[in-house]
Formats: sequence, C-alpha cells, structure tokens
Amino acid sequence: MSAGEGDYRPQNLSDLRMIFSRNLEELVGREKSVSECARQLRISRSQLNRFLGGDTYPRPDVLQRICQHFRTDARILTTPMAELAAQGATPSDGAILP
Repeated sequence: MSAGEGDYRPQNLSDLRMIFSRNLEELVGREKSVSECARQLRISRSQLNRFLGGDTYPRPDVLQRICQHFRTDARILTTPMAELAAQGATPSDGAILP
C-alpha cells in the first residue's frame, strides 16, 4: 500500500491527539450538549474538553467507551479527516460497529 491509500500513521503523540480531537469534535457536535455527552461517556466535562482541545488522549478504557458510544472504532477516530473523505467516510460512518 502506498502513502495515501489508508496507511497513514501519526508521526507523534501530538499528531495523534490533534487528529483524534478533530474527529471527536465532529461526533460530539452531533450530541445534545457537551455536558450530556460527557455524562453518557462517564467522564467529566473538563476531561472531554481536554480531549476536544487535543491536550490529552484517553486511556484505553475511556477510548473504548467513546468508540462504543459513537458506534465507531479507534482506527477511524485516529485517521485524518482528509484521508477519511478520500475513502468516502467520516468518523461517524467509516467503520460502524455492530
């Protein structure tokens, strides 16, 4: 697979956090409110805001809850929007879980 064919790998943790935060922001934007989304994810609103701001990345258990809540997988949440768009997907519809 050549570059641009779905093999993107973030170069560092900062890249990963920013990609994740942009994709999470799209999904959270579809929710009733940030506070309600945080309650449903069983995390504080300030923690969710840190994810949304790209300041931090969730622990594996929290990432799993996020993926389950939005019915997607971590690969989709950590793939840049441009690459998802090239594949005809978005964070919310690229890899829906059963």
